[in-house]
Parts: sequence; C-alpha cells; structure tokens
Amino acid sequence: MYDVHIHVPVDPDGPGKRVAELVEKYTSLDTFGNILGRDSRTSTGRVDVSNDYIATVVKKYPDKFLGIGSVDPWMGKIALYEVERAIKELGLKGLKFEPYRQEFFLNDRQFYPLWAKIQELGVPIMVHTGTIQGQGRQHLKYNKPIPYIDDVAADFPELTIIACHPSFPWQDETLAIAAHKKNVFIELSAGYPEDFSDNLIKFMGKGLQNKIMFGSGYPLFEPGEWVKQFRALPLSQEVQEKVLFRNAAKLFGLK
Repeated sequence: MYDVHIHVPVDPDGPGKRVAELVEKYTSLDTFGNILGRDSRTSTGRVDVSNDYIATVVKKYPDKFLGIGSVDPWMGKIALYEVERAIKELGLKGLKFEPYRQEFFLNDRQFYPLWAKIQELGVPIMVHTGTIQGQGRQHLKYNKPIPYIDDVAADFPELTIIACHPSFPWQDETLAIAAHKKNVFIELSAGYPEDFSDNLIKFMGKGLQNKIMFGSGYPLFEPGEWVKQFRALPLSQEVQEKVLFRNAAKLFGLK
C-alpha cells in the first residue's frame, strides 16, 4: 500500500526513537508513504517540519518514505530558491501547501511565479482542502477548491495538483475539478472511509478510479483502521488496488 499523507514526528536531535516507531508501524502494515514538511513562518512564526529534516529521514529510510517539502509562499524569491533547493539538492519529490495555515489564496497572481517554478521542476503540489481538525482562528475560506485550485490547474496545465482530504463541505467541487482537469488528483486523508459521501464512492468506482489515492493523515488517523474501513466499501478489487497503491505509485514514480 502507499499512504501519501503522513505527518512525521520530529525528534529534536534528528530522526530517532519516534521516527523508528513510525517505521515499525508502516513496516507492519507493508506500506510505503510520503512524509510531509510544514513551513508557515509568516503566519505562525514557525517551521514545524523543515525540508532538511524530511530529507534526513528519507535518506535514513529510503525503502519506507518519500519526502514532500514545504515552503512559505509569502517568502517571495526566498521561496523560489527553497523550492529549487528542496527538489534539486535535497531530492524531495513535491511540495505541500496549507492555505488555511499559511493564509493565502492559491490563485493570487503574486504567487504565480511559485507555481511556474514548480511546474518547471516537474513535481506535484499537495494542497489542503476543506475543513480542518479541531477549532481555532483559521479561516476555512482559503481551503475552497473553486475557484482557487481550479484557477491554478487551468493556468498551469502541466502542474500536477493533489487535492488533499475529502474536502468537506466542498467534496463535489473537488470531484468536479478532478473530472475536468487532467492535472488534478485527490487523496483521501484526514477522514475515515465510513464517512465518505455517496458521490465520492461513486466517482471513485467509475470515472476517477485512476485519480484518487489513499492517505491517512497519521497520527490523527490510523492507517490500519483507514484501510480496514476502505476494504468494506462497495468497490471492485481492481479499484481498491488502484486507490491503495497503483495510482500513487504511478504519480510519484515508485517502482
């Protein structure tokens, strides 16, 4: 299996006991996964998980994880430099953005040089959509798929965009974009399959069976429980294999 959305624990002195426990968990599940960086320094004052840390974990466990970096879009030319460094020097395979946390709209033209650079580098971006766990002062408006993801997908047709999460309350918007745009995919982390909408299950079994991927959102969601619930959905074995492994393996070039 391939879990495309894992929040790796940060051991203060580099990958240590907590990361080793994560490796043990995913080994027991026979599952490969993407570990994600998190940089929202402008809005929060923090880089929770640096690109260098992600690269270090991947270097230590290359048979278990692939690295997805993060840059703060508000950093301008520094963000462009960091994107190039993350991909070319650190060997990361994509970038994750959290509009609600980073407090920006994807289709704001001041960020278009960032999308152009990532498109040039030929790696995907992962973008948080829909609601968030817990309560706080974050604004959900940043996470709406239409027009923000749709605009960027249209304006950068060679940029692969992965819409993260079931996108509640805008699930149908995400399904519509993925059906309309060849460069938009969906991953299903931060929600258990027992809560999936009827439309999501219908599209997953038919027209979008090659564009939807398993993601847990660990540690808030347990990958083993996620897969158990997913196996109970009314989907063919072929579709289940695509969602649980083949779609992500193809997109991220895993052999």
